[in-house]
This record gives sequence, C-alpha cells and structure tokens, in this order.
Amino acid sequence: MKNSIVGKTLIILSSIIVILFVLVAYLFMQSDNMLIEKIRLYNYNSAMKTLDNMQEQQLRTAKQKLKTTLSAIAKSAAIFIYNYDKDGLKDNIKIFMEDNSIKGIEVWDGRTNELFLSILKINNKITIATNTPKTFSKYQKLNKTIVVKDMDTTQNIGKVVVYYDDTIIRNRIMKLRNKTKNDILSILKNSSQNQKILLIIIAKFAEKLWQQLLKVILFI
Repeated sequence: MKNSIVGKTLIILSSIIVILFVLVAYLFMQSDNMLIEKIRLYNYNSAMKTLDNMQEQQLRTAKQKLKTTLSAIAKSAAIFIYNYDKDGLKDNIKIFMEDNSIKGIEVWDGRTNELFLSILKINNKITIATNTPKTFSKYQKLNKTIVVKDMDTTQNIGKVVVYYDDTIIRNRIMKLRNKTKNDILSILKNSSQNQKILLIIIAKFAEKLWQQLLKVILFI
C-alpha cells in the first residue's frame, strides 16, 4: 500500500517535471521568436533606411552631373544660335546624348521664342525632331538660359532644356530592396526550421526522460 502511494506520488511528480521541462522549453522558444522578430524588423528598417539614403545620394549626384552637362551645352550652343548655325549646333551637342540618362535636348531661340533644335533619343536611336512628343513629359527636366557677352553687356539669346530619366537609379535601388527583403525572410525561414528541429529534439528528450522515470518508479 505504501509502495503504491509512493509510486503514484512519483508518477505525479515525474509528470510535473516533464511538463515543466516542456513548458520552459516552449517559453524559451517563444522568447527566442520575439527576439528574432525584433532583430529582423530592426535589420529590415535599417537596411531600407540605408537604401533610401543611397538612392537620394545617387539622385543628387546624377542631377549635379546633369547640371554640369547642361552648363556645357548652354555655353557651346551660344555661338551657334547667335549665328543661326543649326547644323553646327546639331553636330556639337550630339555627343551629350551618349549619356544614358539623357533622353532629349531642346535648344530654344530666345529672340523668336521658337524651338531652334530638338535632339531626342527614341528607341535608343538619336533623332532630330521638329518638336518634342508629349510622351517626354514623363521625364525629369532641367533648363538653363543661353547668354552671350558683348563688351560689358550680357544678352539672353535662348535656353537649353534637358530631358533625363532617373528611373535607372530608382530601379537599381528597388532591386536591392527586394533582394534585401528576400535575404531577411530567408534568414527568418531558416530560424523557423531550426526551431522545428529543436522542438522534435525536446519532444524526444522528454519522452526518454519519462521512460527513465517510469523505470525508476517501477523499480521502487
């Protein structure tokens, strides 16, 4: 009778020990999950912030480069507009179209307020046009006044308009965003798989522990 009571007590205590062991392991994994999620969120936000800053920096750098190009075009175009030399201007500014981001260059005659020359990149081919299609409104624009100096006076004789496309930079950063997101999700997925393996190990260990306790109890 006494052995029976002791046996039952040991079974109850053994059950409690196993349950507590599994519970502690479960709570530890839940805590681990929360920590992993916080780390993932922190890494994701940090990565996106870095990519945002990178994009802004690259856009600013590209725009500054285009402003320098624009100044060079305006300076070289002045003499051609002043002398009404459209062919000379065409040959002179074609070289600027080699920049992949530049999609079109307009040169306006300020004395007549008319389009003097328009060079566009359509289907990756450089074309001389009489006007600029409305589809070019999707591009960004920069413009600069063309001036000539005569003695102590400065005369405004026109302007240059450059159409440029910054989606190359934006698309590159977007690809980096998607890759970063997938990498972080992959790490999280691997962590989840590792936790499943750990659960199986814990379950097997709990089973063996219970079997050992039963042997002790039966021996008593």
